[in-house]
Amino acid sequence: MLRTNSKKYLQNVKSFILESIDGEGYDVATDTDAEKLAFMWDCFENEFNYKNNVLRYPNLQTRFGQWLMGLPTAINIPFAFHEILEVSKKLLEVETLTDKQEDNIIENYYNFMSYQIIKLTKKAL
Repeated sequence: MLRTNSKKYLQNVKSFILESIDGEGYDVATDTDAEKLAFMWDCFENEFNYKNNVLRYPNLQTRFGQWLMGLPTAINIPFAFHEILEVSKKLLEVETLTDKQEDNIIENYYNFMSYQIIKLTKKAL
């Protein structure tokens, strides 16, 4: 099992996130990493980041995580528990997880993805 702060794990997460962003249905070119991230943030701004949600969720990471929970079409990440766990196993490069690890992954999934996407965006843009 990879450590969650290892370079290999963080590279796995980055690749997974970037592969999940697709602007095809929007007729937007998403060929580069920067284009993908800019497209996704534009969708977030237009779909969710309006005044009432900013007041409801003052923290950007929480607000972005709430948007991810709404299954946006700009990014295709798993939402079913078994799919989340399967992706987590691939990212961690492990065959099985303990019940405690599974519970922790499910509980923190959207917050974790939100954090990783924000961090990735700060580096890329």
